[in-house]
Amino acid sequence: METWEHLQHRLRSLLRRRAYWVLVALTLLACLGLWAERLVGVLGFPNALALNVLFGPAALILGVMAGRMERVIAGPEQPRWLALYLLPAKNPRRAVLGAWGAALGGALLLLAGGLGVALLGGLVLGSCEILRGLAFYPVLVLPSLALGTISGVALTLLDGRRRILWPAMVAVLGASLAFSAWPVVLGPQAFVFNHFLGHVPGPIYDERIALTGALLAYRGLTLLWTGVVAALAMGLCDAPRFALRRWQPDRRVHVLLLACALGALTLYGLRHRVGFTQSFASLQRELGGTLEVPGLVIHYPAERDPAWVERLRADHVHDRKVLLEWLAIDPSTAPVIHSYVFRSTEEKARLTGAGGTSIAKPWQSAVFLDDRGYPHPVLRHELAHALTAGWSRSLFGVPGGLLPNAGLVEGVAVAATHRAQDLTLHQWARAMREIGVAPDIRGLFSTYGFWRESGSRAYTLAGSFIRWLAEAEGIDAVRRAYAAGDLAVLGDPEPLFAAWEASLDLLPLPERALRLAEDRFRRPGILRRPCAFDVQALRREGEDALRAGDGDAARRAFERCAKLEPDDPAHLEALLQVALQHPLETDEASEPERAGELLERLLAHPKTGPQLKTRVQGRQGDEAWRAGDLAAADEAYAEALETAARDDERRLLSIKRWAMVHPGHAPVLFGLFLSERARDLLPLTLHEHLATISEDEPEARALFAYLLGRQIFNRREFGRALRWFEEARDLGLPPLKGFALENLRLIAQARDELSWSDPGQARAAADAWQAVLDHPGAPEVDRLEAADRRDRLLSRVP
Repeated sequence: METWEHLQHRLRSLLRRRAYWVLVALTLLACLGLWAERLVGVLGFPNALALNVLFGPAALILGVMAGRMERVIAGPEQPRWLALYLLPAKNPRRAVLGAWGAALGGALLLLAGGLGVALLGGLVLGSCEILRGLAFYPVLVLPSLALGTISGVALTLLDGRRRILWPAMVAVLGASLAFSAWPVVLGPQAFVFNHFLGHVPGPIYDERIALTGALLAYRGLTLLWTGVVAALAMGLCDAPRFALRRWQPDRRVHVLLLACALGALTLYGLRHRVGFTQSFASLQRELGGTLEVPGLVIHYPAERDPAWVERLRADHVHDRKVLLEWLAIDPSTAPVIHSYVFRSTEEKARLTGAGGTSIAKPWQSAVFLDDRGYPHPVLRHELAHALTAGWSRSLFGVPGGLLPNAGLVEGVAVAATHRAQDLTLHQWARAMREIGVAPDIRGLFSTYGFWRESGSRAYTLAGSFIRWLAEAEGIDAVRRAYAAGDLAVLGDPEPLFAAWEASLDLLPLPERALRLAEDRFRRPGILRRPCAFDVQALRREGEDALRAGDGDAARRAFERCAKLEPDDPAHLEALLQVALQHPLETDEASEPERAGELLERLLAHPKTGPQLKTRVQGRQGDEAWRAGDLAAADEAYAEALETAARDDERRLLSIKRWAMVHPGHAPVLFGLFLSERARDLLPLTLHEHLATISEDEPEARALFAYLLGRQIFNRREFGRALRWFEEARDLGLPPLKGFALENLRLIAQARDELSWSDPGQARAAADAWQAVLDHPGAPEVDRLEAADRRDRLLSRVP
């Protein structure tokens, strides 16, 4: 009781100090400033991390303030009024605990103020998952407050003079940051753990945040180090003077010090296994397999079969060769790159901190990927980061050094990859400008402008400009800008930006381009979405529940998503999927989960883009077909086809419309597209139906041969599938949306797959891709893919 009263007296004294309230005012103003970026302005992990960064150093200052106050109380120069109110502590434990308790109490009041500002931000910017968000604060912020305040008190024991304390505080924080940055700079991880400043889980675009075992273990380590510092302070404190003395024996202090030090050292020794620190050696132990080829060392899961490893090798070798040619890098001077290929996104997230985002560390000549098939969609992008490290003059191999010019970093990698889906890089850039969502290209090459934009917009626009710059001015111009970290090295960049924009304006766009761009680029950047992490977590919960067949759990998760982000109609679409797969057993006409009502809400939603509208209208057609109303189904499919932009959607809608006017074939197609029963029997059903089609219907035979081949292809029986694709080609597919080109592409893919088990097929597969390249209706993006796949095969031909 006496100790508690002592602590209360010290806290009240601290709260009377003007310096404390100046600190409160500054930190709360900083909290209000967080509203400028909506993501960090409301309760949740980003806000908890921001408060951790603010209040960790503030806790250290409060500890120093409380320690200096204790020194004044103990000293002979104390004011008379203070001596009458507060008596010096004669017990070292009480002296240290009193100062620490006062500082910690003041820090908790700071935290309460920060939480209040975040709650107010929820009212202004939109509330997120309050209970989910609150869970991060005790794990992130409280341990830092405990360690920061006791560290400040301990520093005061060394010397009470301000000219010593301020450099000491800076040194403590600097050493802490250096220790946290060490495994990031020299190791494989993208996550950061810091005892004073909290935890950064990985890249900003990776919207996967959770209270992991590694985070909980690390915060336990923070508390153990807090106990060590407290024990040392109590053992070395001269209570009457509140200054340093020689170590004095105290059984309680000895027990505390020994227990906390042993616990901390044991937990730190297990850091690789627990997961808050990783090394290249720990990654290699986890993966187990290593393959060395000229210029590359590939680390992969040891249990993978030789065919998979050979594809991985060929993929790396080809992409490196293409990049060296485009970047004009002499292979003899190129760095040896270590590539780490993980089994899954989850494993990569656990070991590196980057789950859905692949990363490269150019200064280490290392890239980190997860298995995404062949050819890997982002391997070339990450290899480009590593290969261009030699262009930069900075320590980290990127333009701009500690504050990299992200527009140049990512723009060069995207330009070097030159791989896109549906449209080419320049077509995407022009479409973005046409629909009015393109950010100012000038801002993307500034220090912070790139990160304020949506990733899809920023990467695409910067990549298009750099690709144009290399085509117009030569790759040497790109190299010089990269080395300087600034486009200004090429002179005034304004004429370059204007020339690039003019070249885009002259670029022809396919009719569907604007509809594709509407869907891809309308979503705001992550910093402008206050509940991005909560929504991502809820989406995963809903998707997991849907896969598990738990319709009620999926419905609850997606409904919450729709409330948190009402501007995003994708959540309504997810609810529609739940309603169709798991309808509620109710007769109430007002039930919002009814599929019909959700369809109407989606069509009426102001943010429903052309592609989503296509899917909604397609679902309306499906429901009409299920009800037997073929006329209504055909009308809905026709409307959907008007707005459809993706080739796969256009083909699917075309087949469904074809079924409406060919009732003899409609039941089989209904079973193919809308029935969930006996899916394993679909190839047999299609084969039996194909046998009944007369020779007088070559188009119908060709279409069903294509569909049968597709079903077999999906089961990875490529030799059998090839027979049916070739029959469909020879018979002549009906003049539907893109079927002839898609059939050629599937022939090429099937032969490509067969070439891995039979190398003699490589030449035939290359010729099949050349046929795609020569097809008169092939868009430019398909030509790019076909040429790349052909070149890969030709490199394997003896």
